[in-house]
Amino acid sequence: MFQGPSRGAALAAVLLLALASCTTPVPPQPLDPDALLASVRAARSEAQPQDSLTLASAVERMRRNNPAIREARAAWQAADAVARIKTPAPNPTLSFGPLLLGGSDILSSGDLGFEAALGWAVPLGNPRALQDDINRVRAEAALASAVAVERETYLALRRDYGAAILERDRAAARLALGETASAAVDVGRRLAEAGQATAVDVRLLELDAERAHAEAIAASGDADARQHALAARIGLAATHARAPDPSGLPALPTDVPSLAELETAAVAGDPHLAVGRAQ
Repeated sequence: MFQGPSRGAALAAVLLLALASCTTPVPPQPLDPDALLASVRAARSEAQPQDSLTLASAVERMRRNNPAIREARAAWQAADAVARIKTPAPNPTLSFGPLLLGGSDILSSGDLGFEAALGWAVPLGNPRALQDDINRVRAEAALASAVAVERETYLALRRDYGAAILERDRAAARLALGETASAAVDVGRRLAEAGQATAVDVRLLELDAERAHAEAIAASGDADARQHALAARIGLAATHARAPDPSGLPALPTDVPSLAELETAAVAGDPHLAVGRAQ
């Protein structure tokens, strides 16, 4: 039978063992909106090189500044951090309560005490290993989602890059047509003064010039909209984004693949299907 000091030492050892086996809580990481906004503003106002924007530099800035890519990458990093940590054992339980030593109820008893209970959960079937496997698969699914988001954003960037070049060329062509129409109006007026054209002919030329001027304004607005979309895709302010360089576009294939090859490539490379398979 244990003596008093030995029982106290054993109880102290048990308590120390229980505290040592407790799971360490993860320290909180408070959200700092001001710091996040400051980093976004700094990225959007990043100084640009003097030459025009190439597709390679646009892709580099997109991977660094695009919000969707940064969000997907952060989700994968969080899932990967969880997967790298082994699932801890359940925490021990320690409970205290009153102990009735005599009498029929607690009011009539003259002698009360306290009891303490220390217990450990012993799970069967190795659920910790199963949880580790679940965390690993979740991290792989998050990685597939991050890759899919980056690929979709890259394809959208290529589309915006090419559209910005085409819209800029279209705006330049519309401006040249407007200038030609204005020159035609001047010629028509001189012809009318010489008796070689009527006032109706001059008015028709003026209408054509006004129409060409309106189309030039619309084309310029479309070019600005494409430039803003390209800047937003790479995470820059529109005033800091340079005009895209036509020579930076990749060469398109001259041979059109067959329908079977396109079907195979679409099934194998579709980002949504890849995410679905991972999940």
